[in-house]
Amino acid sequence: MSPAILTIIIFFLCILSFIWEKIPLAVTCLLGGIALALLEIIDYVDIYSNMGTQVVAIVIGTSMVGLGLESAGISDMVGSALRRTGIAKNERLFITIIVLVTALLSAFLSNSAVIAMFIPIIQGMSKKSQGIVKQKHALLAAGLGSAAGGGLTLVGTAPIVTASSIVENSGLPGTRAFTFLEVGYSMLPVVILMALYFATFGYNLQQRVLADLPDNPLDALMSGETEQASTAVPVWKKAVALAAALFMVVGFAFNLFDIGAVSLMAAAIMLVCGVIPWKAALRDMDWNTVLVLAFSAALAAGLNESGGGAMIAQGIVSLFGGADANPAVLLFVCVAVGAVLTNFMGNAALVIAMIPISLEVALTCGANPMCFALATTVSCMLAFSTPIGTACVTQTLVGGYRYHDFVKIGLPINILAILAVGLVSPIVYGL
Repeated sequence: MSPAILTIIIFFLCILSFIWEKIPLAVTCLLGGIALALLEIIDYVDIYSNMGTQVVAIVIGTSMVGLGLESAGISDMVGSALRRTGIAKNERLFITIIVLVTALLSAFLSNSAVIAMFIPIIQGMSKKSQGIVKQKHALLAAGLGSAAGGGLTLVGTAPIVTASSIVENSGLPGTRAFTFLEVGYSMLPVVILMALYFATFGYNLQQRVLADLPDNPLDALMSGETEQASTAVPVWKKAVALAAALFMVVGFAFNLFDIGAVSLMAAAIMLVCGVIPWKAALRDMDWNTVLVLAFSAALAAGLNESGGGAMIAQGIVSLFGGADANPAVLLFVCVAVGAVLTNFMGNAALVIAMIPISLEVALTCGANPMCFALATTVSCMLAFSTPIGTACVTQTLVGGYRYHDFVKIGLPINILAILAVGLVSPIVYGL
């Protein structure tokens, strides 16, 4: 049996385990990586190689900064300020605004950093709203908004830069690098649809799906030493917390250093100055999210290195007539395949697998390769239906969500997003 087939089998067994939910997500990812290594599909080092990657550093650093902001009472202050604006009087309105704000910020900042900053803000808002705004309703929406916002600009997320480089260096006729706002032409409708979704049907769906989830699952994490009334925190601690957070935001925005290092530097400021005690930071850190990110990369590596991801993509495209089919149909298929796979593969690995396929399909059927490349790139950012597709959605696991919560709430907007990108791309890019 070929490595690609074996990888696909392991991949789908992991998906079944995700759905079954009897084994923790991180453990399932770890077991999948071990199986791939034992079958010599990936190297043993690939099982844990993602432990030291930039995205894990960002999640650890930004999470500690978030804990520091909570400990210093900053999130409560922001929550109180927002409450005075009247936004907290209507949960539906609050969630809609959160989606738009996180998306806008993620267009220019790391979406992992954005959601890490909003976790304590949402918690503070929930506490101050006297139960009107519930964490369980706002946090998942914020994660999805951050995921979508990362696809609005060239610098929103690193895989878009990777995709642009692949296209530019392909040497194929009609190809070039992406412009700064080009990907946003087809992602902006997705962000608008997402905001409308959570303002209407999505909000009502959350009420039903999350009815049996605790209202404040984050409270169990933000306990003990990190729970200090904002009035009891010295002013200097608040100043240090704000300075560290500002340093992180500026560092991300202006690319002062590697963004993983920037987030860890900000966390170090919080820890050295005693804004959050070291033991409290270790206790309250969401290690489940860190381990899911660390171990899920092995599955993505297996799909990429074995050719399993490309085999899935090529097989689905072939079902629709291959290169001889209508270009609009093939574009739609490429978008759908990218959107499905990105919910299980890291989007960095996925663009590497999908972009060459989409370019080849476009050239074979006589279509505009840039339209296929841009639409496929955007589709690889549509990880809305699982907690393992992109880091900023994984980070919302701190809210106590179950795997099926993401599927039930995220799948409808994922379908709408596929339709939007598939329909808008030929218009804005030219088929």
